[in-house]
Order: sequence, then structure tokens, then C-alpha cells
Amino acid sequence: MSEKIARYLTPAKFQWLLEDRGIYFSQLSQQSDKADGTNDANLIVDLLFNYAEKKSKGDLNVDSISKNELATSLASMNKYERDIICISSWYLGDCESEYMWNNYAKDIKTGEVGVCIISSTSKIRYSIPDDLSAFVELDKIDYNSSKKAISIGRNYYYKDDAFADECEFRLAFSLMQYSLVTGFEHPLVPKVTIGSNLKPSSEEFLKDYVKSPDTFLSQELVKQKGDIGFILKLELEDIISEIRLPPNCSEEHQKYFQKLIDESNYNFKLTHSHLDAL
Repeated sequence: MSEKIARYLTPAKFQWLLEDRGIYFSQLSQQSDKADGTNDANLIVDLLFNYAEKKSKGDLNVDSISKNELATSLASMNKYERDIICISSWYLGDCESEYMWNNYAKDIKTGEVGVCIISSTSKIRYSIPDDLSAFVELDKIDYNSSKKAISIGRNYYYKDDAFADECEFRLAFSLMQYSLVTGFEHPLVPKVTIGSNLKPSSEEFLKDYVKSPDTFLSQELVKQKGDIGFILKLELEDIISEIRLPPNCSEEHQKYFQKLIDESNYNFKLTHSHLDAL
């Protein structure tokens, strides 16, 4: 079932969206929630060893050093994963959120408020090209601090209870998978050695993941932006159903947003905030 999603943008981020002509993904480690995607390595190790000890009926011989080493390794893996997973966050819900307008669309320096782009889970899912679908996950965030603490693997789909008002629907792009399969070079991803040669993964390996390897080799679908972000070249016309103005938007600001759209050669529809009617 398709559900309505929205992304609240400051004026600057809206301008960048139009200029980039794609969706921006930033590293998990660079989010405002500094604990986003983290887990509790010590708690995980304690649970694992307690379970193993019960299964061994008390015969398990474990010293504190081995537990500490494992916890350190898990923490290191988690830190690395937060650098190679990049996300795009959307608000899931039919109604506009005053909380989201105030916390995500307002420029903290100028106080000016941007726009809210409206889409749906099906629109954004179908906008992802077949050649990228193997590297992009889409799912709702589970706001559960307890599960987040012990999650391994897809822990970037858990957040602390305190963030529940964000009602997030998240797109997660795996830089590691994309780079290893396509040969896309990035300092965070090791190069693949095949025999004595250093080169991207083989064509046969590519065929297991994508329908048209040549599209990947041109690497036109993913562009790095700055040091911590990537633009996925998704068709904005296929994603955005309307662009909603902020509550109590002045005529001057409406003209400004319309000018940005016109200069970008898009035909997006500007609509007034539903909160104006309240």
C-alpha cells in the first residue's frame, strides 16, 4: 500500500535539490542525531556470551580480554558502517507537521522557512532505476531504543524513542555495495583484487546484481557532492507530486520559490500549506 511522504527543506536545500536534479544522500555519521545508526557493542557482547554460556551449560571459558576485544571490533564495524551508509529522510504521514516545519524547513541563521515536497512511498520506490535498486533500501524507522541498542546489520532502521515525532521513512544507499560492484572509487571503500590485477568486479559478478552493467560502468547515476554526500540521479518529476509553501507564506516568498522552479525548467505545482486553513 502506498503512503504519503514529505520532505521538509530549508530555502537553500530546496534550491540545491533543483540544481542537483536528484536526491541528496548524506552519511549516517553526519546526521544531527549523533547516535543515528549506533548500537551498544558491550551489551551485544554480553548477550551473546550469556547465551553461549547457557548453551554450553556453564562450560564456556571466557576471559574479559576476549569480550573486550569482540566489543571493540563490533564498535569499529559499526563506526565504519555509519560512514558507508548514506540516507535520505522523509516524513511519513498524510498531515502536515508543524514540528517538521519548525525543525527541518526553517533556516536556523535567517529564520526563513522553505518548502515541503510531497511524494508517496510508491512514487519514490518506482523512481529508483533498476540499475540502482540493488543498492537502495526503503523502509520505515522503528522507534525503539531497546532494539536499537542490540541491532546488528540494518541498525540504521532503528532510532531512539525520543525521535518518534519525526515519523521517518528512510532511503538508505550502500556506498560499499555500490563501489565494490561498479568500481566506483571512494577512499572509504577498498579496491577489489582479482588474481594479481586490481580492477572493478567482473562482468559476471555485475550481472548477478544489475540488468545493464554498462550503465554502471558509466557511473552516471551516482555523483559525489562534497566530502560527505552523494546525489542519486532520480527523476524528480516522477517523485514530486506537489511543492507546498510554508504556513503564512508571503507573496514575496511565493514568487521567490516560483522563480527557482522556473529557472530550473521544472513544472512543479506550488500549493498553499494546509495549516493555513486551521
